[in-house]
Amino acid sequence: MKMVEQRPEGTSNAVSGPVAAVVQAGTVHGGVTVHRSGDAGPASLRQLPMAPAKFVNREAQLASLDALMAGRPAEGVGTVVLTAVAGAPGIGKTSLALHWAHRVRDRFPDGDLYLNLRGYGAGPPLTALQGVEFFLHALGVPAERVPADLESAAALYRSLLDGKRVLILIDNAVSAAQARPLLPASPTCMTVITSRSRLSSLIAVEGAEPVVLDVLTPAESLEMLRRLVDARRVDAEPEAAGRIARWCSHLPLALRIVAERLIEQEYLSLADLADELADEYRRLDALASDDEPADVRTVFSWSYHRLPPDAARLFRLLGLHAGADFGTAVAAALTGSDPTPVRRLLGLLTTANLLQQTATDRWRLHDLLRTYAADRAVVDETGAERRRAVRRSLRWYLLSSANARRAFLPDLVLDVAAADPADEVTPLVFADADAALRWFEAERFNLLDALDQASALGHHDIAATMPKAMAGFFEVRAHWSDYRNVYATGLRSAKEIGSAPWTVANLVGLGDAHHILGESDQALAHYREAAALAGRIGNSRAEGFAMRGIGLVQEKVGRFEVAAEHYRRALVTLRRAGARRGEGMCLLSLGDCHRAMARFGEAIDYGRQASAVFRETEDRLSVGLALNSLGLSHLGAGEYPQALACHREALSVFRRFDHPHKEGLSLLNLGDVLAALGDAADARRQWSEALVVLERVGAPEVEVARARLGTS
Repeated sequence: MKMVEQRPEGTSNAVSGPVAAVVQAGTVHGGVTVHRSGDAGPASLRQLPMAPAKFVNREAQLASLDALMAGRPAEGVGTVVLTAVAGAPGIGKTSLALHWAHRVRDRFPDGDLYLNLRGYGAGPPLTALQGVEFFLHALGVPAERVPADLESAAALYRSLLDGKRVLILIDNAVSAAQARPLLPASPTCMTVITSRSRLSSLIAVEGAEPVVLDVLTPAESLEMLRRLVDARRVDAEPEAAGRIARWCSHLPLALRIVAERLIEQEYLSLADLADELADEYRRLDALASDDEPADVRTVFSWSYHRLPPDAARLFRLLGLHAGADFGTAVAAALTGSDPTPVRRLLGLLTTANLLQQTATDRWRLHDLLRTYAADRAVVDETGAERRRAVRRSLRWYLLSSANARRAFLPDLVLDVAAADPADEVTPLVFADADAALRWFEAERFNLLDALDQASALGHHDIAATMPKAMAGFFEVRAHWSDYRNVYATGLRSAKEIGSAPWTVANLVGLGDAHHILGESDQALAHYREAAALAGRIGNSRAEGFAMRGIGLVQEKVGRFEVAAEHYRRALVTLRRAGARRGEGMCLLSLGDCHRAMARFGEAIDYGRQASAVFRETEDRLSVGLALNSLGLSHLGAGEYPQALACHREALSVFRRFDHPHKEGLSLLNLGDVLAALGDAADARRQWSEALVVLERVGAPEVEVARARLGTS
């Protein structure tokens, strides 16, 4: 009887076998919540952010999009590229795309996907692989089944969408190469892409239909003001309305800002408002003449100077935030304030159209406004205060990440950058592992941006520490390229400040990343360097993890005796250091090695010890791993009742963690034990359920399940 072994290390990213879609339930902007496979159908996948309020104008472009839908109602409409002339920001690409997408989303019963590729915003643009990974997780693919290379990941993504009617909105693409892997092949799907570039190669090669946006015409600008404010007020002062439109450079973003002022002050004349803008323009000492379109910063500056001082300070400090979007808590950290008053100020900025609310407790600055806010921070804040504000936000991300990691991997110890009495922050706390993982998903890209910002601005103590706090999430969700990159950044910062402890920690993490990615030579080099340095500085904890890493590489190439010796040495070292999770993982690895050598009695003993350690430390996910390993050892020893109990409990653990791939493997193993006990009917039921789960996540063990059922 062939056994399917579920291993805690060495996860493969290869995907084969038939693939079917499992979709996310719920709506998460900026993150993904993955529910148990089978609990939700495709119609529950709804990721579009909130539709823009008071959307006006662009009738011609809306009609073009509607015509594309009407022209091919049966088979779908392919790809639409929504661009802006000459790359001008602020024209309303995203507003148009979202407004239209919400109008037609009911035409796509299998759901809608949304992703901001951040082509022109804060931080580096997302890579194509990060974009595909994001959508695969949204579609319910377990982390360990997401391929590590772009070509395979994109192929899996296309397979999942084949035959589905899904609307995909890809926002803020910087190039065709960034967006192309996110295009589905199924003609029943529709993709809308916004970009400042024309993305000409998508038009030429993929046959995308361009819908071009330019600044509004003078007539369209006046019509926008008429609809947003009051047609009678605008019609009563057409000359002043025209001047206002020129000061706004005929950009919808700027027109919305001035319209809000007119709505707020119903007795303010348009002529007086136009004069205010002219005064602001002169105050800025701009070079343009009155008959030329003014720099739109005139409107921003005019609106900014009307804000209350606390709202103005929040606005300019938000320009220093590392990521593309943010929540209330990190905004409070930037200002050194409590979340309650900050939430009120965020509402004020949103009302003034200086900020966009995208979801509950989630906001975003338009790229133009972000640049302006950062400029204001340079003018209106000292260099020391800017540095303190950035550091507060970085420490908030660090400490919130540490709390989140401890919710599902409770062994984390931080002793650098954790305390800073001069600028205390209040990090988030998490009720359970599920809440922590949801937060990590929502903040994934912000965390990567924050780490890069910490490194770039010289906050190297934070940059050296952050990978340890964040990497547990990247491991559980199998974001392997992120896992490797954050440790590489952390290692550079640790060496920059000469921190031997954090150099060792990042070397071990980098070794783990290379090991998981199958890069054994690099992994071994990092583990050995870490072990040597840890030994020199007397860091037993780090030395033990490094020695265990060396054992993992040896085990992977089949040198089980050599691997076991490294595990035994690491176990002694980690016990001496009091590193309980490390102790448990060494015991688990020793059990795996001895089972591979058919020494089942010793394997069972090690598995029991590992399970006891994980239970004592309340490491629930690792308890499931230990139970699965122990069950396989009992099965190998012919101790079927014990194996049955282990696999049933492991199955319960993985279901609580919404981990469908490991759930499927537990069902397979449970069926194997039942078959060994002679209960063929129940074994077949377990294998059948395993096949359903494994097919939905595209796992390679699908063929094993089919072979058990005799259906391959």
